[in-house]
Amino acid sequence: MAQKKASKKKRTVSRDVVEKRLLVRKFNRLVEESMQAAPKTDGRRAKRRNRLIEELKKGKKGKPLKAFERVEHVHELLQLGETLTSLRKQGVKTLNVPWNDETLKAAEEIQAKYGFAPMAWRIVGLTFDGGKAAVVKRGGRPKGSTGRKTGTRKGRSTKKG
Repeated sequence: MAQKKASKKKRTVSRDVVEKRLLVRKFNRLVEESMQAAPKTDGRRAKRRNRLIEELKKGKKGKPLKAFERVEHVHELLQLGETLTSLRKQGVKTLNVPWNDETLKAAEEIQAKYGFAPMAWRIVGLTFDGGKAAVVKRGGRPKGSTGRKTGTRKGRSTKKG
């Protein structure tokens, strides 16, 4: 009986295919690692978030929060994934502070030391551009404007007359 020799063909794979496979493996590994490291909201985090929002709305022990505490709370909430829009929808109001040069300079020094998110300062009516504080202008529309366009719509006049 003649034994059949098992012939093993040597398969050569192009380097391009090998590089693609390695890239796909690396990508999948990185995605899996980031999914495991992604912070999940647990009960403690949700309770903290709710407490911070309630303190922004009502204050602590019946007393309103100081301006620095408001910025600090908003900074923490921004880190937890909240946005200023969502905070406003939940009833958090912006402080109406009469800013002068001295308070703006103090805010700039605090920002330099603490490194809050620049958006957090909007809760007290400030913005930061390159380390310089500026007062947020309120009301983008002229007085009496409704924000709606007037004139014609699809070729017809919208005014009655």
